[in-house]
Amino acid sequence: FIDATAGVRIESEVVRDLKRLGHFLCMRFPGRRLMGLLGIAMRRLSHRTDRPIRMRDLMEFAANGTRMPSNPRKPRAEMKIAVHEAGHALANIVASGWSRTPDFVSIVPTHSYLGVMIESFCDIHRSRQQVTVNEVLLQIKTKLGGRAAEVIVFGSESVSAFGAEEDLSDARALAQ
Repeated sequence: FIDATAGVRIESEVVRDLKRLGHFLCMRFPGRRLMGLLGIAMRRLSHRTDRPIRMRDLMEFAANGTRMPSNPRKPRAEMKIAVHEAGHALANIVASGWSRTPDFVSIVPTHSYLGVMIESFCDIHRSRQQVTVNEVLLQIKTKLGGRAAEVIVFGSESVSAFGAEEDLSDARALAQ
């Protein structure tokens, strides 16, 4: 990353936690080619905005890529996705006893998600043997938080039938 962004001004927040930054970069930009593309995008952004690169810039590039979504969503659909993702984040914070805050939440669509909530970039590379029962319970509660938020805000009749299908499947797999 440092080589790919040589000559680019970078905020101190980006390199403050090198372990977190390393996990994030390995997860979202594996390989020299993707890291090189990230470097080009960061140089362009820094030049265009005339400011140092922030962690938020890296996260937005990871979520959005370099292109704008081709099909803009309707405000009602965007609101549902925002409530859903906020539900994941809030469930994670409350179920952890206010000790954990998600590293990233976005409603910008990617190739495989309408929105995303990432609890911790550092946990992505942990082996299954390192995860405790309490952490699995927290993950299940977090998975169910999106649909719960939709029920609270929009009512049970207005919850999307298939929007949380992957969340429910993941929670079931974790429970087994």
